[in-house]
Amino acid sequence: MHGDTVSEPPRPARELPAHPDADQLRRQARELLRGWQQRRPEALARASDIIVTMLPNSAAVELVLTAPDGVLAGLRPGALLLE
Repeated sequence: MHGDTVSEPPRPARELPAHPDADQLRRQARELLRGWQQRRPEALARASDIIVTMLPNSAAVELVLTAPDGVLAGLRPGALLLE
């Protein structure tokens, strides 16, 4: 992992090519990621066509998927869930 905190978005494997707006685009992407990290799994599922989770164990998977405000509560018909 890059960075000291979990909330810091991962850095690309290679830097983006020089572009006059590259720094602004990076800042916007970080702000967008921070906003999504604060939402409930149900709200994320409701807004997504594809959901990918990579959780450390089956207890975490069960909690994120089946909690009252979990992914399954907001999963839309036709959405793809990958674990």
